[in-house]
Amino acid sequence: MPARHLYFIMTNTWNRLALLIFAVLSLLVAGELRAGVVVGGTRFIFPADRESISILLTNTSQESWLINSKINRPTRWAGGEASTVPAPLLAAPPLILLKPGTTGTLRLLRTESDILP
Repeated sequence: MPARHLYFIMTNTWNRLALLIFAVLSLLVAGELRAGVVVGGTRFIFPADRESISILLTNTSQESWLINSKINRPTRWAGGEASTVPAPLLAAPPLILLKPGTTGTLRLLRTESDILP
């Protein structure tokens, strides 16, 4: 057997072993994923004549969930520094406890009427 064929077989074996070790370690390290809260939409339209809108949150799991809501200040571009302009909306309440099988409401309140387009 020529030396280069043996090198290829050994390299291929080491590659397979490295891949197997990586796969096993990935499965051992992977965290558990849980999804239990359903948001009543993905996009929300804020009518100009309303001061607030309500968003329905539903807990579909068998566990209680504590939801922390926050609206960040606007940025000029993704990853940019936050401006000194206050956020045009306020989320209320900032903390919501959803027990299994219950629903809750998150309200978005307008802070200033002339900031939104």
